[in-house]
Amino acid sequence: MYMLPITQFETAGYEKKEIGFQLVEMKDLFNPRPSSKQNPFQPHQINFYALLILIEGEMNHEVDFVEYRMVKGDCLFICKEQIHKFDKSGNYDGYGIIFTEEFVLKHFSTSAFSKISFLSNFHLNPSLFKNFGDIRIFIRTLKREFSLELGNVKNDIVASILAVFLLKAQLHTSHVLKSYNGDYSTFFKFKNLVSSNYAQTRKASEYANFLNTTYTQ
Repeated sequence: MYMLPITQFETAGYEKKEIGFQLVEMKDLFNPRPSSKQNPFQPHQINFYALLILIEGEMNHEVDFVEYRMVKGDCLFICKEQIHKFDKSGNYDGYGIIFTEEFVLKHFSTSAFSKISFLSNFHLNPSLFKNFGDIRIFIRTLKREFSLELGNVKNDIVASILAVFLLKAQLHTSHVLKSYNGDYSTFFKFKNLVSSNYAQTRKASEYANFLNTTYTQ
């Protein structure tokens, strides 16, 4: 039986960032570590979030077996556990911003997270943002702040810049969520439990017990 490759955050780029965030040039995403046998030009699942930003050229990028045409200035958001592959024949350049679920929970404000629908409900809209403003300024700002020694606030600053960008991207979608001040850590735990246990049980009451919460919640 064919097993779909799963790309882990730690091997997605050459640098391992313990904070759960990386800003990687696409050429580095195309050349994974020698120890990795994964091919970025073949379908593979990711266990993190990825924001692909095209700076030059054009490319076709496949997400969940749907092909998206990207040109200079476009951004494509890929959610955790989605399947994607890069265009092998295209002539293009850009960046990949990759970050983990833990990074979102720890450094995004609840208000910001609650308004960015594609972080948890990517199926509501295609997450391709066309001609998305001056992305070079965003990349330049992010790179500068990420390179500075800012102590224990560095991660929060980087997360805030990223959150602002994603909030602006949300405005490009047709579905804008109202603020929700719920417990997103519980939501993520529930989603992950379903992903790993759906073959054993689909009873909401059992997942409520796993999470030490009520069936109604």
